[in-house]
Amino acid sequence: MTVAPSISELDVRALWHPLTQHKPLADTPPTLIVRGEGCYLEDDQGRRYLDAMAGLWCVNIGYGRSELAET
Repeated sequence: MTVAPSISELDVRALWHPLTQHKPLADTPPTLIVRGEGCYLEDDQGRRYLDAMAGLWCVNIGYGRSELAET
């Protein structure tokens, strides 16, 4: 039986992370963001983060605003 690699393992192995120091990335798994709602992001461990910088670039209205997406 083979064990499928975790998403964290696949991320480190297959994705390029610009502006990232790769040695610490190999020692500590990356934070995996799985959802966003309003101005908050949530990782795969259930921790919430205030995405204070997103409004400066591409998420001015927040995440998950279905009332805006449906119009």
